[in-house]
Amino acid sequence: MQVQGINDEIKGILFDLDGLLVNSEKLYWDSNIQAAKEAKLDIPEDSYLKLTGATVQEMQDFYHKYFKTTAERDRFIKRTDELVWQWTDEGKLKLQPGVQAALDRFQALGLKMAIASSNYEDVLEHALWATGIRNYFDFHLSYLDVQKGNIKAKPAPDIYLAAAKRINLPKENLLVFEDSSTGVQAAKNADIKVVMIPDLKAPSAKDRANATMICKNFFEFLKKLDDFSVFNNEGVSMEKTKPNHYIVNTDQELLLHLFHQLEDAGYQTLPELEEKILQLKLYSFSDLFNYISGPACDQEIAVAIEEVADRLRLSEPKRNTVFTSSREVGNYLANKLVGHKQEEFWVLYIDNGNHIVAEKKISQGTLDRSLVHPRDVFRWAVLFNCASIIVAHNHPSGRLMPSQSDLKLTDDLIKIAGLMKINFLDHFILGKGHYLSMKENELF
Repeated sequence: MQVQGINDEIKGILFDLDGLLVNSEKLYWDSNIQAAKEAKLDIPEDSYLKLTGATVQEMQDFYHKYFKTTAERDRFIKRTDELVWQWTDEGKLKLQPGVQAALDRFQALGLKMAIASSNYEDVLEHALWATGIRNYFDFHLSYLDVQKGNIKAKPAPDIYLAAAKRINLPKENLLVFEDSSTGVQAAKNADIKVVMIPDLKAPSAKDRANATMICKNFFEFLKKLDDFSVFNNEGVSMEKTKPNHYIVNTDQELLLHLFHQLEDAGYQTLPELEEKILQLKLYSFSDLFNYISGPACDQEIAVAIEEVADRLRLSEPKRNTVFTSSREVGNYLANKLVGHKQEEFWVLYIDNGNHIVAEKKISQGTLDRSLVHPRDVFRWAVLFNCASIIVAHNHPSGRLMPSQSDLKLTDDLIKIAGLMKINFLDHFILGKGHYLSMKENELF
C-alpha cells in the first residue's frame, strides 16, 4: 500500500483498540461518571478525561487522589468495568468513523493486520466479537501478553516491538494507528511510523512532532492512499467518473448511503428525514443516483456508502420449506443474515422428509464455545424430533474463512450429533451476502 507522504510501501498495520477502532474511551468516561455518582464520590466529571490513554503511573496518581483505600478503589474500578461490559452487550460499543471502510480496504489490499492493546484479554475479545471485526486480524496482543512476556506497557515500545516481531515484517513496512499521546509515543519509541487519529483529546505539540501524520478519522486517511478506489460487495472496483466521485451499483446502495449521510448530518427522526428528502428533491432512485454522483457528493460520502451498504440488503427471498442443495441453503442463510452487525449462531432443524421444521438463533454478540453450548443446539433437536441439523454463523467482517474456534465448535457438535443419531449436515459461515460451506470445502 502506498500512502501519500510516506515513502516506504506499507505491508502491515498495527492498531490500538480503545478510542481508535471503537468508542470505548467515551464509554469508560461515562462509566466513571456513573460509578462515582452511585458511590457518592465528589469527583469532577472532567477529571476522567485525564485517564484517556493514561500511563500506569498516571492512573495510580488519579486513584490515590480520590480514593482513601485500595478496597474502595477496586470496587470503583470493578463497577466501571461492569458498566462498559453491559453497555457493550447492549450495542453501545460502536466502530469509530471510517473504521469499517478502512478495514475492508486494507483487507482487499492483502495487508497483514494486528491489534496491540494494553486492555485486558477478555475485554478485547468482547469488543471484537460485539463489533464483528475479529476476523480482520491475524492476531492480537493484550495486557495478558504484557504479563506473560514481562514487557512494559505503553508508552514503552515493548508491545509494538513484540507485534512487529510476530507479524514478521520489517519495521519500515509497518504502520501504527493510535488515538492517544501515550500510544503515539510508544510507536515512536519503537521506531515505527504512526498515524494519530485523536479521540477525546486534541493532539498536543508533542503528538505533532511524534506522529508521521494526524488525521481526524479513517476516512481522511483513506484519501491519502495512492490510486484509491472503492469496492462493491463482490470485491469489484467501482468505476471512477470524476475526481473524488464513484458510481455505485444498486438502488439499495444509493438509498443506504442517503440514510447514512442524513444520520451524520443529524437527521435521525422520520420527520427530519422526510424534510431533508424533500429539500434535496429526491423523489426517485434516479434522483438519488444523480445526487450521489453529482458535485455535491465528495469522496468521504462515496466511501461511507460502501461502509454501510456492504452490510445491508433491502430484500430477502422467501424461505423454501425444502432445500435440495447446499447452494440453496447457503444463499438463503447469506441473505438472511446480511447486514447483521453482531455475530449470530443459527440452527436449522430438519425432519426425515428434508423439511425445515424450525429455525433457532442460539447466540448473538459474543460467539465462542462457552456461549454456543451444544446443549442449547441439541435441546431443540430433541423437542422437534428432527433427523438432521444445519448450523450457521455470520462474520460481519465478510471474511469467510473459519477460525480455530469455529473448527473446534464444529468438531464438538459433530461428535455429539453422532452420539444422538442426528445427522450433522453442514456448518455455513456467512458474510456480506456470501457463504462458505464447511462440508463442501472438506473442513470436516
